[in-house]
Amino acid sequence: MNKTLNMYMSRLLLLLCMVVPAVVQSASIPPVSGRNIDVMTLLPGDVLARVNLVLAELDLIRIELGQSKKNYEKIEVFHAAPREVYYQALALFEKSNRLAFEHTGFSEKNKLELDAKLIRPYHVWNMVNKALQRIQIVKQKLGIPEQSKEVTAPDNTRPDQVFAAVNYANRQINNLLHKRFAPSDVFQQVTIATNVMAQLLATFDGVERIPEHDEIVRRKTPTEVYVRLMECFEVLREITILSGGQILEFTKHDDRTRIPSDVYDLTSLLVADIEYLHAQKASVKTAANVFFPGDKIPSHVFQRASILQKQLKLLLDEVKKSPEWLKI
Repeated sequence: MNKTLNMYMSRLLLLLCMVVPAVVQSASIPPVSGRNIDVMTLLPGDVLARVNLVLAELDLIRIELGQSKKNYEKIEVFHAAPREVYYQALALFEKSNRLAFEHTGFSEKNKLELDAKLIRPYHVWNMVNKALQRIQIVKQKLGIPEQSKEVTAPDNTRPDQVFAAVNYANRQINNLLHKRFAPSDVFQQVTIATNVMAQLLATFDGVERIPEHDEIVRRKTPTEVYVRLMECFEVLREITILSGGQILEFTKHDDRTRIPSDVYDLTSLLVADIEYLHAQKASVKTAANVFFPGDKIPSHVFQRASILQKQLKLLLDEVKKSPEWLKI
């Protein structure tokens, strides 16, 4: 028993010696612009500079692992809000956390819970920085001595540009994972969205909170799931605009070659904007917690997304009748 405990403690101490320097290193890096780290000061340009640093560090890991570079076309969006960029950054943290766990056994849960109405570039920068910490842990474990240099981004950088850069980083990091983000992860996110939607629908009398899902359809692909979720997003966009809110618009994206990681990122965006509506409606109850659902395939996600699609259409019908619903 003592021998086993001593062996466990030795491994733990070794892990701490390996991890702490990397965490301290990235945690101490101020914005390259020289601006103070506070809510009122940091700009989207500071976030973009830090995302570009993440991309450079990921490239060093990719080269060390002997992998070829994947050249993805960046998506283009318009009117991205800080909350939408934040949830893309949260997905980046989750992926970097998994990468760190695969290489070191070290992981950290994200404990920060924010009101969607209060999110600013500062919060996005912090989340990207947490992802950078995880990535630097992996660099140290792999013995990579090269240090990437952070380069300033223009002060007039738009959140749209930051969103596209974080989305691109999400695609790159997924290629470095042994256990890539899979349909099970997407299923869990869709379930979060349906739970929050159920609470929103509960504020309307006589409206079904959780409609029946469609019959399962076999052999669905991630691309087909992505398309269904994009249809959900377009309905959500109409709801948000009718309600007097702002929501991003996709102006350029390719649906043809989507992988589960891309679907996860889109679902994270859906959750961000649904939770934004939830935060606007003060009378809405907190949604139920969601736990990991076990192994799922794209057909399961496609089926679960049918519930979300129906919920959004029900909400749209109600919002058309009462555009001021968030203020009631």
